Amino acid sequence: MYSVAAATGWEAIGFSTSLLTAGRQDVPGDIYEAAGIDGATGWTGFWGVTLPLLAPMLFFVSVLALVRGFTAFGQIHL
Repeated sequence: MYSVAAATGWEAIGFSTSLLTAGRQDVPGDIYEAAGIDGATGWTGFWGVTLPLLAPMLFFVSVLALVRGFTAFGQIHL
């Protein structure tokens, strides 16, 4: 069962990574500059700026992963 989970996860990680990278590139740099002026550091900027702006994309990737998990009958049956 662990090998099936690893193979299914490895199969989907490239698509999820490309979606999250596209979502990260969509965040404007002005917001990071404004957060830096307000005193945000690395982790504070991540938790206060990046993560909230990536929330819709994270939700979309999570839904796709859930749907893909429901359609993984082929790997498990094999």
